[in-house]
Amino acid sequence: SLLFQTGYLTVKESVGDKLILTVPNEEVKASLYPELWKSIFGGPVSKTVVTEPVVKALLDNRLEDFLTSMNAVFNSLPYQASVRYADQYEGFYHCILLTLLRDMRISVEGERSTAKGRSDCRIDTGKYLYYIEVKVLTTERISKTLLNTTLQRAVNQIFERDYCGGDRDGPNRECLAVSIVFSSANRTAVGMRVQKFSYTQGMKVERSGGYQDFQV
Repeated sequence: SLLFQTGYLTVKESVGDKLILTVPNEEVKASLYPELWKSIFGGPVSKTVVTEPVVKALLDNRLEDFLTSMNAVFNSLPYQASVRYADQYEGFYHCILLTLLRDMRISVEGERSTAKGRSDCRIDTGKYLYYIEVKVLTTERISKTLLNTTLQRAVNQIFERDYCGGDRDGPNRECLAVSIVFSSANRTAVGMRVQKFSYTQGMKVERSGGYQDFQV
């Protein structure tokens, strides 16, 4: 509420009896995100050093490097910064990912709404369009079957809830639906699945071929 009252957050839209808030402009982002990083890491940190490998991997569509670089960031989070939320909230991983990806070279949008729900993350690099869905598993031991099922469920959710439907930038991009599964036990991603898709002339979304898996 304090961030809203001081103007760091503003109302983006209303959904039922809830309000979706957003950072109003780039000037506010420039002052707010360094403070968020400082809070997350427990002190000053070079955002460029932290984010550059992750953002560069997305710009070049090197998704295995993206997974590795992202996990390096999650591994560096202080235990005390994550212990209260990592076991309980999928939103913890979603929030860190969105903060990590804030970069002037790419467009990042969280909680993009459709008639059927809200996507976790939409990333537009100008060449590649990524829709990312995050899931968290709380079991100590994650079997291959459970991981595979969760990865596919997240990919299917992107299409079944039409998160990427009607995206005007879609026909001019290489489009990828990405599911990422985190383990709350070690607070890092344990797997990622990527499904390419495209848009027809009528803006209908069509999956393209099979999927590609990346596992840690």
